[in-house]
Amino acid sequence: MRPYQVVLGSGGVLGDTWMSSLIAGLLDAGGPDLRLADRFVGTSAGSIVATRLAAGEDLRSYLERRFEVSGGEASDDRSFSGGAGGAEPGIGCGPFSAPAARLLRVTGPAGRLVRRAVLKAVPDGGEELSRLGLTIDRLMPAWDPRLSLVGVNVDGGARVLISGEDDLGLSVSEAVRASCAIPGVFRPVPSDRGPIVDGGVWSPVNLDAVTPPSGSNVICLYPSGYRSGSRSRRKQAVARFSRTRVALEAATLRGRGARVVAVTPDPAAAEAIGPDRMDHERDRPVASAGYSQGLSLAAGLNDWLGS
Repeated sequence: MRPYQVVLGSGGVLGDTWMSSLIAGLLDAGGPDLRLADRFVGTSAGSIVATRLAAGEDLRSYLERRFEVSGGEASDDRSFSGGAGGAEPGIGCGPFSAPAARLLRVTGPAGRLVRRAVLKAVPDGGEELSRLGLTIDRLMPAWDPRLSLVGVNVDGGARVLISGEDDLGLSVSEAVRASCAIPGVFRPVPSDRGPIVDGGVWSPVNLDAVTPPSGSNVICLYPSGYRSGSRSRRKQAVARFSRTRVALEAATLRGRGARVVAVTPDPAAAEAIGPDRMDHERDRPVASAGYSQGLSLAAGLNDWLGS
């Protein structure tokens, strides 16, 4: 197969579950092992999954710690089922990011000014993702050179790509917490260049942050790229804008000569996720649907990478 890069977007607790279970399904069905990618770029909830992949974690084993997994040929037998999930609340989605999305995701210098003004006006959140930080510290105590995580600098309103080679001075766990730090909910994470917050403030995926060589392949998992069925006009408008933004980012990469495939929840997974990507009670059906989608996607993704 040709080399490829993996970009993982925001999507809340259920987006994390969908991405992790889809990746496990891909591997179980003989699809590409995304842990072997040349580069990982993660935003918000995607930063957690990207770190798991870069660390080489067995996502099936990870999911077995949250759900019972059974084998077999029937699709029902190969789905995740069992106990409740243990994901930490508030990752990658929240009351601030949705209402302000259309303002904050504007690009260019004017967009940076808008973000800076809005972020400065939002009080610092009172919570910290301390449990998440401890988990990441155990998983990856030192940076993998393939890993980059996306955040937004509060002082300048600009997107930052956090890695082991930048001048921000963040550990991996600090970078993950920064990429997940929803303004007004979680405290910004201090860095050597100022406080950093959720990368989803800039874009739900940040595909255009990737700079792949011409002819390379980019696999994007985009948990929020589905029609949720919400009756809220505000949520519908934000979802439409989000899909348009990601389509433009994909076009930007294709213009640079890259091949891009964006994977969003299929109808079964979208129905399982529903309109609230923070609904922990839907963790189990989302895992089952994501795993099944990964099983069905494996052969096609192999063909795409090999073509």
